[in-house]
Amino acid sequence: MKVLHYTYSCLPISETFVRDLYLSISNKSDIETKICTHKLIKNKLTETLEVENFAFQHLPSLIKKVVNLKNLVLGKQANINYKKGQKEIKKFNPDVVHCHFAVAAWYYYHLTEGLKYDYPLLISCHGYDVFNLSDKNSGYYKVIKKISAKNTIFTCPSHFLKDQLVKKLDIDHSMVKVVPNGFNTDIFTTSNFSPPNGNVFRIAHCGRFIDLKGQF
Repeated sequence: MKVLHYTYSCLPISETFVRDLYLSISNKSDIETKICTHKLIKNKLTETLEVENFAFQHLPSLIKKVVNLKNLVLGKQANINYKKGQKEIKKFNPDVVHCHFAVAAWYYYHLTEGLKYDYPLLISCHGYDVFNLSDKNSGYYKVIKKISAKNTIFTCPSHFLKDQLVKKLDIDHSMVKVVPNGFNTDIFTTSNFSPPNGNVFRIAHCGRFIDLKGQF
């Protein structure tokens, strides 16, 4: 089985779970994997990964600006080498394409629009990419809605997010699977624990300070 991972950027420090998932699948002898992006971030998360970069990373800045302007005039996305991306995807010929975040699916759609191949698509949604579906001005909602009508399945880490996605796209609940966030057992371990202050148990929550996180 061949799995193509597509992500908008590879990889922000906040997306260690994408790297962990990719590595866990890559270690399976019966699965061949490939990870693609058009915004490669060089850090400790990517230094051991083989990443196919679809960006115009080797072009002089002036030529890059001209090419990106041409892409935008044609209704395409900037900083994507469409010919290279289409060639590599077709060459790999995946059994399934896993888009990390719906934003990646939005870019993947533009990358493969008009091509004859139509691979099964798995889109993992994590939060902001669901709530941004209300932004119809960018065409984001329209594209994700169009993708959902194809051979596509979504995952969300919670039932709340699943309900929001189903409502916004007006799709059947069966198209969205709830896959709770896991954790790396090499970092987090379990042990017997007693609250230090009697019966008071305190939990620290880390996240961006936005309304959707419910911190206020």
